Amino acid sequence: YNNIGGIYYYQGNYSEALKNYFASLKLQEELNNKAGIATSYNNIGLIYRNQVNYPEALKNYFASFKLCEELNDKAGISACYNNIGIIYMEQASKASPDSVAYRERLYSEALKNYFASLKLYEELNDKAGISKSYNNIGIIYKNQASKASPDSVAYREQLFNMALKNYFASLKFREELNDKAGIAASYINLGTLQTKLHKLKEAEDYLTKALSLSIEIGSKEHIKYSYSGLAELDSTMGNFKMQIMHYKQYIVYRDSIDNEETQKKTIQSQMTYDFEKKEAATKAEQDKKDALAEAAQKREKIIRYSVIGGLLLMIIVALIILRSLRITQKQKRIIEKQKQVVDQKNQQLNQQNEEITAQRDEIEAQRDEITAQRDLVTHQKAHIEEIYKEVSDSINYAKRIQEAMLPDLATLTKFETLSKLDCETFILFRPKDVVSGDFYWSSKVNDYQIYAVADCTGHGVPGAFMSMLGISFLNEIVRKKEVTQASHVLDQLRVSIIDALKQTGESGTQKDGMDISLVVISQPSKSSELLESSELYQAQWAGANNPLWLVRGNSDFPNFKNLENLVEVKPDKMPIAIYEKMDSFTNHEIQLYSGDCIYLMSDGYQDQFGGPKFKKFLSKNLKELIIANCLLTMEEQKLVLEKTLIEWIGDGEQIDDITVLGIKI
Repeated sequence: YNNIGGIYYYQGNYSEALKNYFASLKLQEELNNKAGIATSYNNIGLIYRNQVNYPEALKNYFASFKLCEELNDKAGISACYNNIGIIYMEQASKASPDSVAYRERLYSEALKNYFASLKLYEELNDKAGISKSYNNIGIIYKNQASKASPDSVAYREQLFNMALKNYFASLKFREELNDKAGIAASYINLGTLQTKLHKLKEAEDYLTKALSLSIEIGSKEHIKYSYSGLAELDSTMGNFKMQIMHYKQYIVYRDSIDNEETQKKTIQSQMTYDFEKKEAATKAEQDKKDALAEAAQKREKIIRYSVIGGLLLMIIVALIILRSLRITQKQKRIIEKQKQVVDQKNQQLNQQNEEITAQRDEIEAQRDEITAQRDLVTHQKAHIEEIYKEVSDSINYAKRIQEAMLPDLATLTKFETLSKLDCETFILFRPKDVVSGDFYWSSKVNDYQIYAVADCTGHGVPGAFMSMLGISFLNEIVRKKEVTQASHVLDQLRVSIIDALKQTGESGTQKDGMDISLVVISQPSKSSELLESSELYQAQWAGANNPLWLVRGNSDFPNFKNLENLVEVKPDKMPIAIYEKMDSFTNHEIQLYSGDCIYLMSDGYQDQFGGPKFKKFLSKNLKELIIANCLLTMEEQKLVLEKTLIEWIGDGEQIDDITVLGIKI
């Protein structure tokens, strides 16, 4: 049954394929063969996926996944993760352009499953599976970048770079396996992506190699996509003559493939027609023979029964004549009684008909009432949907405003602060809702580079209002007034927040504000005796409830709690708002060396619930994670933090805004 279902699947006869797969599933369940049941569920899911019935496909993939987990079949589990990821990815690609949040959630689910599949393939050392997972992850990042807002330039570039990284990883394993078709596909992916990044020389190299390798292996499908990629590259370069030539080649191979598919379907249809025609002719001939035999038998029976019937008829006629008088009288009495019974039944039927009519009228009245209620609910639903759309559009517009106020990610990542000071940074910024109560901020004033991460009261829209106030006041204090001492910045920021929100400290009045960590980095003056090394820098730091973490090599950093190689500088235990304690903020002076890493963060990461026991992540685990990966580049550190967070949350929900800013001297 399973093999027959496979044949029907490759013929495109999905109804017959499903029929045989379900028959196979029934027998596997009678045998309690869990491995066979898991295979049947997976095959059924594949049929539903090709029919674009995504809910049923997911239902069967999850059923297969559950059985593979019970059997500890890692290969099966990894295949299920991959199939589930494909469903989410296809749903996202078909989502409405206006459904931004819905599409991003589907992409997030697809990434989660692809990462899980990759992990298992790595445990199994399945290089083909690993290359497939990396390629799928790269496709997700590319699709996210293509669907991103045109205004989010840095975000789109970051996603394109992450896609490139995964495409390269996939290519590496395909080269080890000498998978020429896979290598050609990777070259095409890399070439088209480099075109979007305007790295035209690299794009031309990859697409040229893809075309050469595709011709070598005779893959018309890969040749077609190679010419398509070259045509797109020519258009970007303004080489329209070559674009036309390459596009013509693309059309040639596209039509060739279409013609081959059409020819295959024609041959298949002809074979089916010939088989059905022959079968019909054989059946017609057999039916003719059966009809002739049946007619002969009928004739014999008619003759035999006619003779017997004639004799019986004569006897019956004689008996009827003898009994006719008595029977006539008896029948008359019976007819009269039957007439009385019929009259009674007619009366009963008339009464029942009246009852049915009354019930019908009542049902019609109820139906009319239900119809009116349905129309009212439909109208209310449309009104609620209109209100929801207006609110969603307003919040999304607020998100664009908030993003515009935040520093450009590309600028923050590549910022040359002084002639001898380079700061490599990363920013992990994940709002809980569309807009965020967390914000990050950076500015350069004279010879000072200033970074800050703040966590405002609340999240979503209320938190976003507070974040806009915080950014505006920091711009005024630092950029306009040129205040560069960290503690003074926080002192003045607190005064501005209290004035703006009219906080008096009285019972019952609002006390909204923010927690913040702010660092000012500079090079010592030339008169400093410490300036003998060009790798020596100065920093000031002040914090309101949020700490600063410093990771360095063998340099001594006294007076602070030390967790292995990580130093934690404690903040003042008071917020940027009206509070029972209103002392001036402490200004910590820190000596920095080249290679030191500074981390500023809100409490969202360490407070996130998740993991096997659904507990908080905790600051201790976050410190250990940073220490374990501090030698990586800042971008790689960000990817590790982001991957760990996604795996920790799992199927759960993000409970707060999350911001982590890393700065490497």
